[in-house]
Amino acid sequence: MRSEYTENKNRLIPAVLVCFLFAKDWLFSLSLVVFFLLCWHADYACAQEVYNLKALETGAPAENLDAVKRFAENDGVIPGTYLVDIYINRQKVDHREVQFKVNDDHSALNPVLTKADLIAMGVKANGTKKLGNLPDSAVISSIADYIADASSLFEVETLSLYISVPQVAMDNTASGYVDPKLWDNGIAMLFSNYAFSGSETWQKNGNQQREENHYLNLNNGINLGAWRFRNYSSYTQGGEGWQSINTYAQRSIAALGSQVTLGDAYTNGDIFDSVQFRGVKLETDDNMRPYSMSGFAPVIHGTAQSNAQVTVKQNGYVIYQSYVSPGPFEIRDLSPISAGGDMEVTVKEADGTERSFIQATASVPIMRREGSFAYSVVGGEYRSSNSNTDNPQFGEATLIYGLSHGITLYGGVMGAEMYRSAALGMGIDLGAIGSISTDVTTASATLKNQVEEAKGQSWRMQYAKNFTATDTSLTLASYRYSTQDYYTFEEAIRSDRGESDDNDTFAYRDTNTKHRRLQVSIDQSMGKWGSFYLSGYQQDYWQLDGVERSLNAGYNTSWAGITWNVNFSHTKTPQSDSDNQFSLSVSIPLDRWLSNAWASYSYSGDKSGKSRNSVGLNGTTLKDNNLSYNIQENMGNQGEGNSANASATYRGTYGVATTGYSYDKDSKQLNYGLQGAVVIHPHGVTLSQPLGDTSVLIRVPDVAGAKISSGTGIYTDWRGYAVVPYATAFRRNRVSLDTRSLPKNTDIQESVQEVIPTQGALVLVNFDARMGARVLVTLTYHGKPVPFGATATLDNSNYASLVGDGGQVYMTGIADNQNLHVKWGSTTSEQCRADINPHDSQQQLSALLLVTAECH
Repeated sequence: MRSEYTENKNRLIPAVLVCFLFAKDWLFSLSLVVFFLLCWHADYACAQEVYNLKALETGAPAENLDAVKRFAENDGVIPGTYLVDIYINRQKVDHREVQFKVNDDHSALNPVLTKADLIAMGVKANGTKKLGNLPDSAVISSIADYIADASSLFEVETLSLYISVPQVAMDNTASGYVDPKLWDNGIAMLFSNYAFSGSETWQKNGNQQREENHYLNLNNGINLGAWRFRNYSSYTQGGEGWQSINTYAQRSIAALGSQVTLGDAYTNGDIFDSVQFRGVKLETDDNMRPYSMSGFAPVIHGTAQSNAQVTVKQNGYVIYQSYVSPGPFEIRDLSPISAGGDMEVTVKEADGTERSFIQATASVPIMRREGSFAYSVVGGEYRSSNSNTDNPQFGEATLIYGLSHGITLYGGVMGAEMYRSAALGMGIDLGAIGSISTDVTTASATLKNQVEEAKGQSWRMQYAKNFTATDTSLTLASYRYSTQDYYTFEEAIRSDRGESDDNDTFAYRDTNTKHRRLQVSIDQSMGKWGSFYLSGYQQDYWQLDGVERSLNAGYNTSWAGITWNVNFSHTKTPQSDSDNQFSLSVSIPLDRWLSNAWASYSYSGDKSGKSRNSVGLNGTTLKDNNLSYNIQENMGNQGEGNSANASATYRGTYGVATTGYSYDKDSKQLNYGLQGAVVIHPHGVTLSQPLGDTSVLIRVPDVAGAKISSGTGIYTDWRGYAVVPYATAFRRNRVSLDTRSLPKNTDIQESVQEVIPTQGALVLVNFDARMGARVLVTLTYHGKPVPFGATATLDNSNYASLVGDGGQVYMTGIADNQNLHVKWGSTTSEQCRADINPHDSQQQLSALLLVTAECH
C-alpha cells in the first residue's frame, strides 16, 4: 500500500501545479494546495490512483477533457515530440528529438523509433527473429513487442528516455561504436584555409635599414561526396619562395575501415621510417574504430631571448612560421602534415642570431587488441624537396595483427630497383610493468659509388608505461644500427648526393647514416605540487664524431592562483658546440583589480651568461574573452639594454588577427598575422576561423548574431551562417546555439544537435528558427473559453501547446495572420480554427503580447 501511495503522490504533483498556474479563482487554487499537502502527509487521502476530473471542471464537461485525461493517465505528460537524452542499459547513446505516442491501453507513452535507430544504439539487427524480419525503416512504437523483456521509460523530470534490452539482444562490439550508416559525408564545398604572417624590421645602423619578411600558408580543398581533394602550399619571402608541399585526393572506405589516398602523402612510420611519396596508399584508419588512439601531434617547447621568429621545417618544407614573445613558448597548432618525421626548429632572435634544434616525434610500442589488425599498402615514386635527389619507384606493405595473451605480431616489406628491406617484430603486453615491442629490419642497397651491395641489419626496441599509482607516463624508444652498411630507404637515396647546405644546421643528416639513437619522454604529475616533463633524444652517426642531442625539461606548479614554470633546454650537434637555455616564469592573477588578467615575470639565460628579465601584463577581454593581449618590458645584460614588446590576438567570426610591436637598442619590429578560411558551399559563401580537418556549417536562416556555443567568438553572419572549425571525425559531435544571444522575436525549437562527420567533411546543421511574436492568446468558442486541456497547433508546423484555464494558450514565433488549429475531442464539434494577428494586441507585458481570438 505504501508504494501505491508514493506513486500516487508523484503523479499528483504535475497535475496540481498545472491547475494552480491556470486557475483564475484564487480560492480554488488555495484549495488545491491544501488538498495536495493533506495527500502528502496522509496515506488514506491518496490511496486511489484515479483523479476525479470533475474537480478540475471550469465550465467544460468532463467528457470533453480528453487532453486532461491523457495528462492524468500518463504521469502528467501529453503525447508529442520531446528533446531527450537517450540511455540504453544505463549508457547514454544519443541526444535528439523523439516522438511519443500513447500505448493501446492508455497506460503509458511509448517512444516512436525505427529499427535503424535501435541498431545505431547497439541493438543487434537480428537479435530476435521478429526484429530481424523487419526492414531498417520499420517504425517500432513498443520495443517489448519485438524483444522479450525489453522496456522503455520516459522520465519527464529530466527529459530522459531509458531503454532496457537484454544483453543477448545487444551487439557486444557496440560499446563506443558508431554505425557507419550514421556517418555523414557532408555537403559539397570549395575552401581556402590561409595563414599569413609578416614583419617589418628597422635596424638602427645609421641609415634606418628596413627588412621585410612574409610567410603565407594555403590549405585549399574541394569536397565532392566522400572524396576530398587537397593542396597544401606555402610561400616564404626571401627563402624557398612558393612550394607545393602536397596535393592529393582521399576518401574513406567504410567496408574496409580504411582511407585511400591518391597523390602526395607519407608512408606509415610504425615499422619502416616514414617517407614522402607520390602515388597510391590504402591504409587502416583507426579513427573509424571505437576507442582508438588518434594520431600524434608533437608539442614544441622552446625559449626565446627576444621577440623572435620561430620556423619549423620538415623534409625540407617550411610547415610553420610565427612570432613569439621573450621567454618560454609552446607550439601546439602544427598542421596534420607533421606526422611525417623529425622537425627542424629555428628560433631567429630580433638581433638576427639563430638557434636550431630537432623536435623528435614520439615512438611507442606497436600493440593491437586481440583480433584487430592494421595494414598499409603503398606504391609510387619517392618525393623530395631537393631537385638533386633521385626519385625512384618503390612499394611498401605492412601488417600488424593482435593475438591472444597480449601478443602482437607485425612485419613488412619494402622494395625499389636499388633497395630492398624486410622487417619482423613482436609486441608484448607486460601488464603492470608496461608494454614493449622489438623488431629487426634487414636491408640491402645498391649505391652508385659502390660495386657491391651494402647489406645490414637494424634492431629496435620500444617501451611505454602509464604508472597509475604515481600518475607517470613514460615512453622510451631505443634504436641500434648494428652494422655500418645498414641504410634506410632515404639514406640510400641521398648517399650519393654528397652536397650540404652551409646554411642548414642539420645538413650532415643527408650524407651520413645513423648508428645509435635513444629517445625518452616522461610526464609526471605530482598532484597539488604540479607536474614535471622531460623529452629528449641522442643520436650518433657512423661517419661523424660526436653526437646529436636534444633535451627539454620543465616543471609547472601553482599556488594560491600563482603559476610557476621552469624550463631547461640543451642542444648539441656533431658539428657545433652545445647550446643551453634556462628560463623561469611566474604568473599572478589580477582578478581583484582587472578581470581575466595576469601579471607576469620571466627570466631567461644561456651558458655564456647572457640573460634577460621581463615583467609584463597579459590577459583576455571583450564579451567572449576573444581578445588576448600581452605587454612586456625587458632588461638584458652584456650590453643588450632595455627592450619592450606588445601583442594582441583577436579571434572573431571571420578569422583570427594578430599584431605585435617590439623595440630594443638596435632595432624595432612590427609583426602581424591573419588566419581564416573562405568556404564556398551550396548556400553561398561563408568566412570563418581557420578550419581544422573536419568542420560543421551552421545554418540559422535570416538570424544574424546567434552565438555558437561550440567555439570562441563564433556568431552567425548577416545571412545566418557560421562555421564551427573543428569536429572529430567518425565520432558524435554536439553542436549548440546559445539561445540567450537570439533576437527577442526569435525562438529555436531545438538548440542542440548531433553530427557524425567523416574525415574532412563539412557537415550541415540546420536550426529551425521561429521568428515572430511571443503571445498569450485567449481563445473563445461560441462565446465561451476553449476547454481547458485542448491542444493548439500552428498550421504547417509541429509546434503545439496546451490550452490552460480560461482558454489561454502561450505561443511563440507568431507572425501576422497565422492559423491555429484547436482540438479538445475527436468529433468535428470539438475542433475549431482561429486566426492570430500580433497587431491585434491591446496589451503587452514585457515582451509578451496579449491577444484575444475567436475560434470558428
